[in-house]
Amino acid sequence: MPLRAVHTIVFDLDGVLLDADWYPCAIKLDWRRLNIFWNLGPLNLMRYAFAGKNPFYLEKSLFGLLTAVDQTAKNRSGLTSSGRIVPGIMYEWLIGKRSGAQIRKAVSLYMDSNTSFLPIERLLLSSLVDQIFDPRRFVSYCTLSHAGLAFVKRCKQFGYRVCILSDWDKESFELLRLKFPELFGLFADDDLFISGYMHLAKPSPEIFARFCALVPEPVVFLDDQAENVRVASQFPTIQAIQFTGLCSPAMRNLSRVLFSSAI
Repeated sequence: MPLRAVHTIVFDLDGVLLDADWYPCAIKLDWRRLNIFWNLGPLNLMRYAFAGKNPFYLEKSLFGLLTAVDQTAKNRSGLTSSGRIVPGIMYEWLIGKRSGAQIRKAVSLYMDSNTSFLPIERLLLSSLVDQIFDPRRFVSYCTLSHAGLAFVKRCKQFGYRVCILSDWDKESFELLRLKFPELFGLFADDDLFISGYMHLAKPSPEIFARFCALVPEPVVFLDDQAENVRVASQFPTIQAIQFTGLCSPAMRNLSRVLFSSAI
C-alpha cells in the first residue's frame, strides 16, 4: 500500500504522543525511570534491598501479586509498554471490566489476609498499586510529547484525518483528556478508539478488526510496541510503523511522504 494513498494517521498514546518515562504500568525500574524511584522513595527502596529483595524485580513481584489476587481473571492480549503480558486483573481494567477502585480494594483485602509480605514489601507494592490504579495519580505522571503534538498539528494542517488507538482504562483516559486539551482538541470524538470503551486491548487481532470495520480506509498506524505493529500489519488497510522517535529513519521517511504536498 503506497503511503501517498493514505489520508488517515493513527497514533498510539504511550511512547508516541505521551513521553514514555512517566508510565507506571511499565515498571521498568532502571535509572531512566527516576519518577518511579522518587515516588516509591529512595530510602524505602534501600530498605527493600536490605531486606534481601531486588528492587529491579518489583515488576515481577507486582504482577505476581495481581495474579494471586484473582486467578480467575484471564488476559487475552494485554501488554505493558515493556512488552510483558499483564496479569488478567490488569487486562480487565484496561478493557473496562473492572475499575481501578475495585482492584485497589481487592489488593488491599488480599494483602491484609496474607501474612507472608514483609512490611517494606507491603509498603512498596501498595504504593505501586495506588500509582497505577488511582486514575488521578496515574494521570498526574503523564507528560505530553511536544514533538508528537507538533507532528499531529502538521498532519492536520496537511489535511490528514488523525485518530488514536490506545490501551487506556476509561477513568484515566477521561482525566487525560482534561489534562491535555491542546492534544485531544485536535481529534474528533469519533476518532478516539480506546480499549476501555472498545472492551478489547492491543495486540488482540479483534481490536484491529473492530478498528478496520469502523475506519475502513487505508491508514498509517504508529505504535512503539513491536507486537502491536506485527499484529496490525496483518490487516491489509493498516500500514504499521514501529515508533522509535520522530528522528528515526522510518519517521523521517514518513514525514517526507506525508508533507511533500497537501492532500
